[in-house]
Amino acid sequence: MCLTFLRIKFLCIHSIIVHYCIIPDPQLSPKQNIILVAMLSLVSLVRGAGVACGRGLSSGSLPASADCVIVGGGVAGASTAYHLASLGTPCLLLESDKLTSGTTWHSAAMLNTLRSGVTEAELVMYTKRLASEVLEAKTGQSTGYKRHGGLTVTASPERIIQFQKECDMSRYTGNTGRMVTPGEARDLFPLLDTKGLLGGVYSETDGSVDPTSLTMAYIKGAIAKGARVEEGAPVEDILVEHGRVVGVRVAGGEEVKTDRVVVTAGAWAGLLTQRLGVNLPLVASEHSYIVTDIIPDLGDNVPNLRVPD
Repeated sequence: MCLTFLRIKFLCIHSIIVHYCIIPDPQLSPKQNIILVAMLSLVSLVRGAGVACGRGLSSGSLPASADCVIVGGGVAGASTAYHLASLGTPCLLLESDKLTSGTTWHSAAMLNTLRSGVTEAELVMYTKRLASEVLEAKTGQSTGYKRHGGLTVTASPERIIQFQKECDMSRYTGNTGRMVTPGEARDLFPLLDTKGLLGGVYSETDGSVDPTSLTMAYIKGAIAKGARVEEGAPVEDILVEHGRVVGVRVAGGEEVKTDRVVVTAGAWAGLLTQRLGVNLPLVASEHSYIVTDIIPDLGDNVPNLRVPD
């Protein structure tokens, strides 16, 4: 197999947007709420790792060889392991620290699935079915899916045209999408300032998942189908001979022979591939989140709101 690296934007990654919001306890001070956010995040990470360990997560020495090695134990790596194992390819997933400990764990994991291109629209619709129905039914592991809708609004005439294309595509893929007026958008999200808005697009079946739970559902399904998962196994080198992948080397010098490597290490992927002369177009991006008091008039089930302008 020739030396090839794929930047995998695989399945659920199409529809997961990395933001993090929390509505805190109004009885706590802002500083206490920040501490609460950190504690809840840590609990979610440890709980998810525990779920995986309880379902056959490996902890011994590495195998001498593998049909395929996946580098990175976030949601992309877990999804890759699940789908390869489902196709009959027994793979080895190597995570440098703990599963989801990179950027997956702090994602709000919003499932906004309206797209104007057919390939991406079909992928995100497939992801929605996986997260909302299929994975939990097959693995018994909840993904934390919540259906509360997705709303995107704009003041741009060009983007209104794009929204109309997304609605047309939703009918083709079996998704739910409809155009909304500024007034209808405010009905869906009561605190929305509609001044200057031309309209928006809304899908009632969109929502969100718990990113750690989704990852663990993939991992549980992958292990059940023959995959092996190793935490605390940072890959330091991809071994190449005569232009072909022949294995990987982890910290401490242990090597695993393989002729197929999938790099799903996110922002860290380039550090692994650049020494081989392979440039991955990945850039780390800073995101912010706001800790607020409870907003009493917001409602119990408001949709994801996006303003791409």
